[in-house]
Amino acid sequence: MQCRAPTAEELGIAGDSAQDFAEYLRRLREAQGDHIEWHGDGPEVVIRQTTWRLMDDVAPVPDGVFESWNALWEGALSVHNRRLALAVTRRLDRGDDAFEWRVRPRRDPRGPRTP
Repeated sequence: MQCRAPTAEELGIAGDSAQDFAEYLRRLREAQGDHIEWHGDGPEVVIRQTTWRLMDDVAPVPDGVFESWNALWEGALSVHNRRLALAVTRRLDRGDDAFEWRVRPRRDPRGPRTP
């Protein structure tokens, strides 16, 4: 979270959209040697990562490792745009063919507003 601004600047990411965040993750992860791609899906962006080089020599990977690592990206997104949320929909470490996240508008906990 603390490093999001300088890393985004280094990677040439200037906007705060869901697509900008997906591109931020793609560039970071590709720099680490991972395969990652993203595409729009209506109001959401789907991010898929099919490798996890950070954990190549670790088996099995305890759930807490992914959850801690994922919390870093949740924090980065909260700095990127507090109106967006990151939802995990698939997990490579649990046998899926990829990690998959959806970046979507955050729901207002107060519910819909009436005029």
